[in-house]
Amino acid sequence: MNIDRLKAIWPHVLLLLVAYFAFVWRLDGSLLWRDEATTACWSRSMVENQWIVPRVWDGEQLAVQGPKGHDFNDHFLPSMQSWLQFYVTAASFAVFGVSTFAARSPFALLGFLGIVLLRKLFLTLFKSEKIAWLGAAFCMVSLPYLHFARQCRYYALVLVISIALINEIISILTNKNEPIRLWAFVRIGVLGFLLFHTNYFTFGMVWCGLMLTMLNHCKRQFIIGMSITTAAVAVSVIPMLVVVHGSFLARSEIQQFPYWSDYWDWVIMAVKRVNQLIPIIPVAVLGIVAVLRYRKETVQLRPVYGWLWLMLASTLLIAVLLNKSNAFLRYYLHVIPIIMLISAITVYWAYVIFNKKLAVLLLGILFVYHSLSPVMTFSEAVVKRQFKRDCSHNGPMVDYLLENVKPEETVAFIKNEKGMVAHFYIPQLKWVALLEAQNPYNQPYKNRLPASMFDSYNNVDWVVVWAMHGLPARVERGYELMWSYRYGLNAPNLKVNAKVYTPRQYTVTEAEGGIVGDLQYYDFYHSKNF
Repeated sequence: MNIDRLKAIWPHVLLLLVAYFAFVWRLDGSLLWRDEATTACWSRSMVENQWIVPRVWDGEQLAVQGPKGHDFNDHFLPSMQSWLQFYVTAASFAVFGVSTFAARSPFALLGFLGIVLLRKLFLTLFKSEKIAWLGAAFCMVSLPYLHFARQCRYYALVLVISIALINEIISILTNKNEPIRLWAFVRIGVLGFLLFHTNYFTFGMVWCGLMLTMLNHCKRQFIIGMSITTAAVAVSVIPMLVVVHGSFLARSEIQQFPYWSDYWDWVIMAVKRVNQLIPIIPVAVLGIVAVLRYRKETVQLRPVYGWLWLMLASTLLIAVLLNKSNAFLRYYLHVIPIIMLISAITVYWAYVIFNKKLAVLLLGILFVYHSLSPVMTFSEAVVKRQFKRDCSHNGPMVDYLLENVKPEETVAFIKNEKGMVAHFYIPQLKWVALLEAQNPYNQPYKNRLPASMFDSYNNVDWVVVWAMHGLPARVERGYELMWSYRYGLNAPNLKVNAKVYTPRQYTVTEAEGGIVGDLQYYDFYHSKNF
């Protein structure tokens, strides 16, 4: 093999190695956290029971997070979450078997596909192979991107689909003098359909944002084409929205109308979340100065740059309108590739307007700022713990139940979220007392589910309490504390023999040296009637 060929392929080999460590290495280094476990449990049931659709009740065991019954409908179908993530996970389980690695691997691969699409976007924008590969490399080691790509959740699907949609829109913006082909609208419609079945809240934000931000950029052909595409997507998804998700939407806080003054606080909250990924004001000022003072150097990318900022702003406003105070970052993950593209264009303009050194300095500042985002602490810091092979959050809970719960004994969890983790790793566990018996929404299920599925059930052998403020009423009498385990991001992992509950805070001693907000615990109670 000659030297020239080695020089040509070594960047590709290096990037593949980086991709392996970024997306595959230690993917099973920590146990699934509670939301991942929910996706994995319902997907596993699809495979084991050969179901075409996911269900929360298999005839013997109910598996839900919410004691109020808000995450499923009258047909025992998941109603809070979109379903594409379940089919992706079920397909992986069917091929590779049920495991932590099999649960996360398809989403990690989708995350890598998103990087491939971003490389194509960089090539379209900057017309340079070197810049395209460099941009892909930096995106590949983006900690916020990896955090969401390495989880068994819909997050990676949102990232890759939104990147594909952005690619379609940028192709239109950069070829304004050419007619828009029919297949472009077909692709946009298919991507919209997939995004709805990934997360319907995200779909609402992205689609409304596209319609609002593209009105001033495109000709009549685009408006007509997008109107027809929107109608086609609406016809295809409305039945699912009404039949499956309608019961959750009817009960959620989206139906509650707050004071208008609250919206301002929520907008500020959403802006702060995005500002953790990119310093909004400094980057916006740099962009405005570049556009106004260096019109010749910025003319090619100006429409794309402006559209990206409009899309970012519309996302925050629509997120607050749709989700109100619960407009968490996971609902608008499409801002991550938008932020990456805004950063890339800003750095590129610094290079063409000023010099290479300034561009490298700006790139370093933005990358470090992006990497220091607190996003890595979200989702129980699960990805950070993957790299460290740290199972301290859920591992001791699963191990203790495996070692101490007898096959005939029943277990209740306070809260149900941790029951999902135990149910995935110990499927034979007899999980009981999931639903609130007195909740009006749960009354119709009393004739359709066994009495053991409700919290009025008395024959509960074990009660696992997780991060509860105050002593749960169920264990006040007739139960004995068998073991208490404490853990936290900034507190040492300690096994203690006793716990004193206070009404409004966790019990933290100076010897444990933790911050109250970070310290969490499991307490295991056993009935005294054994």
